Amino acid sequence: MSGTPVRPQYEGLDSPTTELKHDLVDIQALLNALRDDPANGELHEACWAKVAHAAHLTNSPEVDPGIRKAARGHLMEATRWLASLDAARPLRP
Repeated sequence: MSGTPVRPQYEGLDSPTTELKHDLVDIQALLNALRDDPANGELHEACWAKVAHAAHLTNSPEVDPGIRKAARGHLMEATRWLASLDAARPLRP
């Protein structure tokens, strides 16, 4: 995905909490890029994938409870915004 404002995956992240924090930063970068280019399907799909991965991480018992709560709130907002984009996008033939 050239030109996508997301850092590469890091090998051996310290913990699910650290990984979740990195995913949230990536999601914010993708959302910012989508605000500038809402028709970019590649960015859209990458953002949904990151949201799904981060949501999975919030279920880990190893994630700090404070981070989990904040992450879930951020993911709900991201999901609503992405869903509104989905509703506005024309169906693919």
